Amino acid sequence: MGTLLTFLAVGLVTLIAAGVVISVLGAVLGLTFGLAQFLLFKVAPIMDASSKSRAVYRAVSLAE
Repeated sequence: MGTLLTFLAVGLVTLIAAGVVISVLGAVLGLTFGLAQFLLFKVAPIMDASSKSRAVYRAVSLAE
């Protein structure tokens, strides 16, 4: 009977540990993808627009 309870305890601890590891991994991946999405779709277009405006400014100043 003691061996059966030991197996039950080990299995329960394993399930809890696996759940914690998977939830931490999911949180890290979520934060990583959130940061990548922010940089790609919020920061990069602003930087791209500023480089385009500098190119237009150079073209206008060269044309004058």
